[in-house]
Amino acid sequence: MDDTRWLDGVRGAAAAIVCVNHLYMGAVPAPHRGYGSYPPEENNYWFQLPPFRIAFEAHACVAIFMVVSGISISWKALHLRSEGRKTELLSNVSSSMLRRGIRLYLPVVAISVISQVVLYLDWYKWQPAKVQRDKLPNVWSHVIFCARYILSAIDVFGLPFDDGLNPQLWTIPLEYRGSLAVYTYIIALQRSTSRYRRVVLALILFWLYYRNYWDLAGFTAGLLMADISVRPTSDLQTVEQKPRCTPTRRSSSAVTAMLLVTGIYLFCSSDSVDLPPGYGLLAWFEPSTWKSQGDHADPQINPRFMWKTIGAASLVFALIRSPSLQIPFRSRFLQYLGRISYGIYCVHQLVYRCLRERVRWWAFDLLGNEYGVNDWLSWIITATVCWPIILKLGEWFTTFIDKPSQSIAKRMEAFMTRHE
Repeated sequence: MDDTRWLDGVRGAAAAIVCVNHLYMGAVPAPHRGYGSYPPEENNYWFQLPPFRIAFEAHACVAIFMVVSGISISWKALHLRSEGRKTELLSNVSSSMLRRGIRLYLPVVAISVISQVVLYLDWYKWQPAKVQRDKLPNVWSHVIFCARYILSAIDVFGLPFDDGLNPQLWTIPLEYRGSLAVYTYIIALQRSTSRYRRVVLALILFWLYYRNYWDLAGFTAGLLMADISVRPTSDLQTVEQKPRCTPTRRSSSAVTAMLLVTGIYLFCSSDSVDLPPGYGLLAWFEPSTWKSQGDHADPQINPRFMWKTIGAASLVFALIRSPSLQIPFRSRFLQYLGRISYGIYCVHQLVYRCLRERVRWWAFDLLGNEYGVNDWLSWIITATVCWPIILKLGEWFTTFIDKPSQSIAKRMEAFMTRHE
């Protein structure tokens, strides 16, 4: 896996699924329930079955983000280690740890301030229940509210995250926490042999599974996959091309197929805390520590969200093993979505909260009423209006906020190390 560009396509596809589903999540429940879920008479649609549910698995796509990030942020460091450049490895990890927080949080600060200004100007048509504009009577109250929200977003330990005006940003503290864990693993295990390093990572994964730290498990699984995929330089110099139809190649294809099927099955498990028909066997593999966390549909604290993470890791590992499965994610459109994925992730809720209800009620006025087919048509019209705006704003956000934040992180690092 020398070319990792397809990871950007995976990230872009996951971001698109999240953004699309947030348009109607909560208002149209059927796509986010498993086939046969309670009440069964209301959940018997074909699109509730795997693999069709992938298109509606916004929450599982968060696990995809974690696994892909575990691979991408460790890739260069693992190559440096495989080449024996240990001094450069330490420098790379130190630099990455310093810049990662700035890279993640400057866009968070930007979209938080922008959203607060929009709320102050009373442009929101649909705002979270926890946020009441009439309880923010002046500019100073808005400043305090925004500052508290940003401080909450920085807290990587005090989960669950305070939703505020941008509930999608609950993943950012998890992203930063997982990144720090990956960098710590790399430093701690840099002198270990590959065999013992992978054994340690596997044991850590088992403990995270037992304790149900699904986000950290996603990052750790990504690091383990990257470690397996990065071959030492000596191996690259001596590797021989194998015949196309050897037994080893056939067994490898069977393993990839098993990973793909298992990944789709677990990835498409219901968002509900109750296991739908066809998933009851999973209850036998759930440690008692999961149940002690209580029953919550919220993915931040859902005791069964680990299954989606295992599914995401299985899917990504299948992609790593099969270049043919990577082909769709190398397409120009998914690569484009990958480049602006953080931008569209940050801005899409703001667009929906300003435009969704306005466009839907305009559509109802146009169609005559809000019932039956007209309800579905209103969603189609709303999507047609909102999604191009999200893409364009995502491009601008990437150009004027996300990319500059990377440059700022580099300049801050240079400033802090200029006397060395």
